[in-house]
Amino acid sequence: DAAQWAANVATLYWIEGLRKNDTLLAPGLSREFTGSGGTYLGAIALGITFIPITIGPGVSEAILAHLSGRIRVDGKEILLDPLLRANAIHCLSSFLPRLVEIVVEYDVQPADLALTKIICGAEPSSDAVRMRVAERLGIWPRDDYGLGEFYGPGVAGECDAGGCLHVLSDTFIAEVIDPETSEPTPEGEMGELILTSLHKEALPLFRYRTGDRLMALPQNCPCGLAHMRIGRVTGRIRTDDIVVPGGTVINRTYLEEVLLPVDGVGYEYVVTVAEHPRRKGLQQFYIAVEADGDADLAEVIARRFRMEYKYTPVVHVLPMGAVPRAWGKAKRQCSPGEY
Repeated sequence: DAAQWAANVATLYWIEGLRKNDTLLAPGLSREFTGSGGTYLGAIALGITFIPITIGPGVSEAILAHLSGRIRVDGKEILLDPLLRANAIHCLSSFLPRLVEIVVEYDVQPADLALTKIICGAEPSSDAVRMRVAERLGIWPRDDYGLGEFYGPGVAGECDAGGCLHVLSDTFIAEVIDPETSEPTPEGEMGELILTSLHKEALPLFRYRTGDRLMALPQNCPCGLAHMRIGRVTGRIRTDDIVVPGGTVINRTYLEEVLLPVDGVGYEYVVTVAEHPRRKGLQQFYIAVEADGDADLAEVIARRFRMEYKYTPVVHVLPMGAVPRAWGKAKRQCSPGEY
């Protein structure tokens, strides 16, 4: 299983654009969770130089040092060994905004970085976030998909055509079904991803319901790969959904498509459903978002939300840095009254 896992991750790294002459920085993917072993084994199998780095205090400076090839010690700038200068990074999807914040915070120009390739995974990422990263760093992040029940990372990856994932068809059988009826969904419709392992010995799984929501796609990908093609994961069935008063269901990645295109809005936000302050027995949907904007920004966001979902939330605009940065996966739902 370990050998198969390494081969899977190496294959997907290739699909995602990595090559044996790359140096890969892996912040947060070097600790005790299912992704760590696979990212390391896959990188080594492909011949990539792999630099593990632990997420925590001081990580910003460490990441910047590996991407720029320079580090400051006692006020002096020292050049790193060229072998430690990374041109690729594999991180959690929710770390993408932090990566941009680091570049802005230290006033570093993208041209001063060796970075040319970004891979993200472990949670959904919206196109709104990826667009912002591309505009600031000039690199379009690619998705890497996996789950612990099937080794970890190494199930599917995004090719250079973009907007889709290729499931390794020589290792897994993938289906997209209606979660209510269990019938296959037509191409272009959302459903639940079902996976069957073809080689796994320690924990073989047959038609396992992943709980991940995505779209069934036509199989003729412009990149030419024959591996099965599916849409990018938009979230978990039910557990990632937010039900606002009135019954409207909102998905986190779609919510970001409403919030992030607004000028002045930052990456960080939290939401909650709480009791209405003036109408007993009714509930209200609240959005708290970081922003550098004018006093009308809350109304602009509320109006965009109303046009999209036919519901008007209460929007609180917070100063930049008000929402704590998470070292792990992003937590977007907060307790009532927290913000």
